[in-house]
Amino acid sequence: MDITATEGSSFTKRVVNLQDCTFESATIDWGDGTPTSAGEFETGNPPGVKGTHTYADEGTYQGSVTYTTDCTTNGI
Repeated sequence: MDITATEGSSFTKRVVNLQDCTFESATIDWGDGTPTSAGEFETGNPPGVKGTHTYADEGTYQGSVTYTTDCTTNGI
């Protein structure tokens, strides 16, 4: 997923919509070389996974998400 970031600003985004499965865990790689972080389960219709990150430098980053549900493990 492409992420356009503003230097020093907190960035929050829903990164996955879940369908017909129960969320177990998620890991977000923000694409800037910092350690991955845990995704946060978000209720709604559909439920999903979101995360918050602050980028040190402005730019466009290629991030990714790996998540596990009771159905499967997926990556975006």
